[in-house]
Amino acid sequence: NFPDEGKLAAKLILIHKMVILGSFVKSIEAGSRRKATVIGKTSTFVCDLIAENARPVDNAKTLMIGDRIDVDMVFGRNCGMKTLLVETGMASRRDVEGVMEKIESGKCNEEELQKMIPDYVVSGLDELFKKWKEEF
Repeated sequence: NFPDEGKLAAKLILIHKMVILGSFVKSIEAGSRRKATVIGKTSTFVCDLIAENARPVDNAKTLMIGDRIDVDMVFGRNCGMKTLLVETGMASRRDVEGVMEKIESGKCNEEELQKMIPDYVVSGLDELFKKWKEEF
């Protein structure tokens, strides 16, 4: 049996590595005699894990920063966080506008698409830091 710290470490290793190397996960499962929990980033599993094992985190006061509207923004919404899209990666304001157009058309699952709309959009982290300095 793992001590509590070992359980947390094993869970975090599996979360980090399992998408990349499925055989690695199977090796850990065999060695630990435990079944891995398979999750995706949009799952609230990571939020729940943090809540169970770390100091209290107020998700309503937490900002999820990411570059993907279909993963990072949805994850933030599913966890009750504010979301910020950084346009230096996968998605841009144009992608957000495309999602908004789909919602307005009424031909899709509005609730799921709504989760892709970030609260804030910045062109890069430098813009975020500049706004932060202005506010504080």
